[in-house]
Amino acid sequence: MAESGKDKIIAGVLIAVIIVAAGVFAYYNLPKNENKENGVPILTVSYGNETYTYTLSQLEKIDDFSGKGSYKTSHGFIREAKGYTGVRMTELMDEIGAACNHGIEVIADDGYSVNYTCDEINGNVTVYDFSGNETGNGGVTMILAYSEDGDYNFDDGPLRIAYVNGQGTITSSKLWVKHVVEIKVI
Repeated sequence: MAESGKDKIIAGVLIAVIIVAAGVFAYYNLPKNENKENGVPILTVSYGNETYTYTLSQLEKIDDFSGKGSYKTSHGFIREAKGYTGVRMTELMDEIGAACNHGIEVIADDGYSVNYTCDEINGNVTVYDFSGNETGNGGVTMILAYSEDGDYNFDDGPLRIAYVNGQGTITSSKLWVKHVVEIKVI
């Protein structure tokens, strides 16, 4: 009788392990870019009286610019450089007919927003060395990133502002808005 009870417990544990393993397998094999597959709008851009919505696929067709970028936090920490792919902000503005004599307001999904000047849109921002010391201005490109190190489902996405170039230059974290959902030309 005791053997029968042990067998039932072992069978129950085995079933639980199989169910958990199947769930983990299914999770890791989900599509990496669900918004792209579904054609779900992930960005709203407004300029004057016009409003435009974009899916991930539409943003990829506008521009596919890649580079490396890093930022210095307000506490002085330097984040490791990562590879980003996205739409150059100047290209997105051209797409809607907005000359770069305008600024933009970038809004995150929690309502947080940052205003950018034309100079900042063109990459004329303060850059830092690995010790966090200012080294000058410019040499980077502002992008609306939709991929981080090749991953569409990165923690700060699906869209974020990034400043990139070939070297992974460091800029201020204040410029790197994450979870972007809206851009207003101002």
